[in-house]
Amino acid sequence: MQKNHLTVAAVMRTTPAWCSAGQSAQTVAAIMRDYGVHRVSVIEPETGQLLGTVSERDLCLGVVADGRDPRNVPAQDVMRREPPACHPESELPDVRDLMLRERAHQLPVVDAENRLVGTVFLADLLPRVG
Repeated sequence: MQKNHLTVAAVMRTTPAWCSAGQSAQTVAAIMRDYGVHRVSVIEPETGQLLGTVSERDLCLGVVADGRDPRNVPAQDVMRREPPACHPESELPDVRDLMLRERAHQLPVVDAENRLVGTVFLADLLPRVG
């Protein structure tokens, strides 16, 4: 396989950080800390369907800046709905370009049914595609 035809499947992490829509912003922050990430995917636990993402910025602007109690703010209140995502078969140059456009350091990876299957990080794909 040529270098410029590698897919997300080659570099994605298959243990993504996720939460359910009803979990608190405090729990989301703890997940970020525990996984060492800046964004958590929000899923429907029974189906694994991606509902949105919560970033550190979402927590800062949607909870902290408004003086809200993070224990009482559900993820669904601050998540980005219909976030950019990619698929395991997506080509790395295309994903790199999407990440740069979105100013995202990580993206959820979903299957054809929009179920979360992993996460891809810019730091993991840049050495492969520049």
